[in-house]
Amino acid sequence: MSEQYDYLTDDEVSRLILSVLEMRHLTGQNGATKAELTEVVDWAKQVRIEHAALDLVLDGKLLLDVRDGEMHFCLPKRLVQQGEGESE
Repeated sequence: MSEQYDYLTDDEVSRLILSVLEMRHLTGQNGATKAELTEVVDWAKQVRIEHAALDLVLDGKLLLDVRDGEMHFCLPKRLVQQGEGESE
């Protein structure tokens, strides 16, 4: 698969696909559909994003709140102030 996947390298996508195919082989099933493989890749991307966000919160680089059942994130004031006056 030569498509670019956000947050996953081509090698990681290949390893995910091989894992699914090996599991299918071990359980006596043959192959997987494109939809099934896409679902696995989408799941992995979401887990990667959630893991990165958790790391940033635990490192104090991101603040976390929950409102109406939804997670909200923002930069701590000290990081915003440090960034003032810096060019992008």
